[in-house]
Amino acid sequence: MGNLRELFGKRLRSIRLTKGLTQEGLAEKAGLHSTYIGIIERGKQSASLDTIEKLADALGVEEDTFFSFASRQSSIGEKEGLIIGLENILRKQKTENIKKISQICDIFLSEKALNPLPMVADKKAKYGKR
Repeated sequence: MGNLRELFGKRLRSIRLTKGLTQEGLAEKAGLHSTYIGIIERGKQSASLDTIEKLADALGVEEDTFFSFASRQSSIGEKEGLIIGLENILRKQKTENIKKISQICDIFLSEKALNPLPMVADKKAKYGKR
């Protein structure tokens, strides 16, 4: 289990990479030094609240996003990366579109729970029948 400083650093790196930014690019947007970004990402130093606010603004995320850990393990997994990707897509949408997407997700997930659709790789599935 990693400590909070290390988890924060890994989460920062994951979000930065999802946004397609280098440490230098993030540092420039946040008004910080790139060496400092690296030190935070490696969990060698804690970020102050002011720094967290600058990083969140530069990355276009809410501050609490840095503390949404998939688990308290030492690495951020595939699921967390997908969630961040979806969050980035949704943040670019109008509220009206987000409501529609939310409704579609509700329908999809409720029907999938009741009648799971076969996956293409599932050779035992009988296509066309429900």
